[in-house]
Amino acid sequence: MKKNLLIFALALLSLALGIVLLLNQGSEKSISSQEAKNLTEKFINENLLPPGMEIAVESISLEKGLYKMSLKLADGNQVDSYLTKDGTVFFPEGIDIAQFEQMLAEQDLLTNNSADNQMPKEFLQIEVLQEGSGEQMTEFGNSITVHYTGTLTDGSKFDSSLDRGEPFTFTLGSGQVIAGWDQGLTSMKVGEKRKLTIPYDLAYGERGQGSIPPYATLIFEVELISIN
Repeated sequence: MKKNLLIFALALLSLALGIVLLLNQGSEKSISSQEAKNLTEKFINENLLPPGMEIAVESISLEKGLYKMSLKLADGNQVDSYLTKDGTVFFPEGIDIAQFEQMLAEQDLLTNNSADNQMPKEFLQIEVLQEGSGEQMTEFGNSITVHYTGTLTDGSKFDSSLDRGEPFTFTLGSGQVIAGWDQGLTSMKVGEKRKLTIPYDLAYGERGQGSIPPYATLIFEVELISIN
């Protein structure tokens, strides 16, 4: 019964962490069997199990390019687990190795075919151009009114409430605007002006919209007029 409960707990944890557990991120070479044993015991015992339930690797061997390890549980039972030879991916319980190899082959093919098209990861940048006043600050759920001007990185303007002479009102955090706005306009005071540099994945994505091209980084200057 204890064996089943522990296997079930490890399985649930593996699902919560994306089926596989990243142990040694950034490794570019194979690790030794002793390193694999040490890494596995350390990771499971420190991160997955409560005190007194520690496991130990009883035996380790190579099977189709993976380290196969027999784990001895606290109650004396054993389960087999696997670790990739570079020490990056751990499977808490037995796997279909043939299916795993096929998955890796497909992933390598996808990576190789799309490498030239991959975009570097960028992050939302927030710069305060003008301080606001008062005690109240914006938070998710607030209806707020702003004036804004949006440009591309080359300086070309694609939208402006100032040009229309009409401020824009929306509910912060409700998904009515792009994610870069929802994330970048929190904790503002009335009168504050911010410059947001928003990467494409927090804006209009791979497709773009209207005059905004695909993968476009957007720059907005936004002034908070009121918290309604």
